[in-house]
Amino acid sequence: MSNEAWVSILIAIVAGSFTLLGIFIEHSLHEKREKKRLFKALFDEVKLNIYLAENTLTEIKSVEKMKTKKFPYRPLYTQSYSNIRSSGYLADLNEELRVRLEKTFDEVYAYNRDAAYKYWHEASLKRLFDELSYIKNKLPH
Repeated sequence: MSNEAWVSILIAIVAGSFTLLGIFIEHSLHEKREKKRLFKALFDEVKLNIYLAENTLTEIKSVEKMKTKKFPYRPLYTQSYSNIRSSGYLADLNEELRVRLEKTFDEVYAYNRDAAYKYWHEASLKRLFDELSYIKNKLPH
């Protein structure tokens, strides 16, 4: 082989290496941005659910004073939790927080679908409020 052939092969190898390095760096940056976006969305969802639970508890107390049987009911949000759970990034949390988050959102799912919660759900909502407040303070955002 001539020197020109070797130079062409060497240039192709170096160019290919830089291309692969660029792809790897872009993939790493994309994954990092995606993870940050998902945790931020989860953090915002937890804050929103705390707000909804707190307002609903306040309304329950005012409705109880009026002696009526119609209690306010607002479903809590779960989409960001579903997204981060399906992404696999929950595994990056420490085990205690991950387990607590999973149990809390299992209870949120139960609260959202169970008709019994819609009428006498003050204790459950208070428990969810406490758990979500704890999680909010521990989540990365």
